[in-house]
Amino acid sequence: MRRPLVQVSLGSLAVATVLLAGCDAAPQEAATESRAPTVSSAPSPTPTESADEGPGSRFEFACPDFTETIAELLGGDVQLDATVPETAGGPRWLGGPAQYAIPQLGGLVCEFGGAQDGSGSSATIFVVPDGAGAITARAEVYGDGEEPRCSPLLEDFSCTWVDLVAGSYAELRSSGIAVDDVDEAEARLDAAISGIRSYLVALPASDDRWAPPTETVAIAEGCGGILPPEALAGALGSPELAIGFPAGGWSIEAWTLVDEWDALPCYYYEVGVDPFTSSVGELTFLPGGAWAFVSAVRGTPVTLPGEDHAAVSCGTSEEWACTIDVLAGGSWLRWATDVEPDDPPEYAAAIAATIVAGVRG
Repeated sequence: MRRPLVQVSLGSLAVATVLLAGCDAAPQEAATESRAPTVSSAPSPTPTESADEGPGSRFEFACPDFTETIAELLGGDVQLDATVPETAGGPRWLGGPAQYAIPQLGGLVCEFGGAQDGSGSSATIFVVPDGAGAITARAEVYGDGEEPRCSPLLEDFSCTWVDLVAGSYAELRSSGIAVDDVDEAEARLDAAISGIRSYLVALPASDDRWAPPTETVAIAEGCGGILPPEALAGALGSPELAIGFPAGGWSIEAWTLVDEWDALPCYYYEVGVDPFTSSVGELTFLPGGAWAFVSAVRGTPVTLPGEDHAAVSCGTSEEWACTIDVLAGGSWLRWATDVEPDDPPEYAAAIAATIVAGVRG
């Protein structure tokens, strides 16, 4: 489902927006029947020896410690699928830099079962240190009253839980719980909550919060400063562009990205045309995310002057026709588009150079 979108003019980029969960951050164009890869996927040549090692978890426990708890909740053997938020079935802005916002804060994301592909039983645990603000923000959207914890979902049950435990935001999302009734589902949920709580209470988050290296270039103006619409239009040779932002709903992934890292995603569309049909792409970024870029980005290298780096991947993703990942000033920025460029390397070079210019001023 798509939610209302906040639109701003070229000269007014200061908005108070709550980022949504489970909806697209940018209007999607009609998918083509097939996307033949136009470039190969290979490691991007980033200077790993000079990159900051990045943050570590602020907890003395880790995702594998919850395996038994989740197995009992789902009623069978499970495996740890991922330690970044899922992208399948979620908002498209979540792929790339946004996936690493919680780990960069020293938090945990633990996905078990089939959470990455949406099949079968699955469960995801989020643990975010210093989470009182997240609890307050969530209550402003959904209220602070008692919520249904387990609900029928097709032939099974889905169960959720959110709370502040020992100063940390804790959330459990689960689906595919095959039991006969809601009472049995809630009994399993209570047992899982007890297991998660026991770790948080016994081993609360440390006070040692990671900060980006001092040489990281500050990103103070968000999308409008990184990639001004007029600069993007010039690079693309397109008509006048404007910026739009996703709005409505709430999720811990979005809250962490926006409230903790001041990195509100945005999309660009042609002025005077329906944003849902005229989007030329979207921009996401993670200030200080050089460590994640080095760890996660693959693609064909894009040559840039100086010490910045970029890589392009086209035809390799179900979500986008092309993504261009840029490491500039110590931050990870991603341009993603449904447009299939005639010349991906030339297109990527133009976009990457425009982003670098915006970051470095």
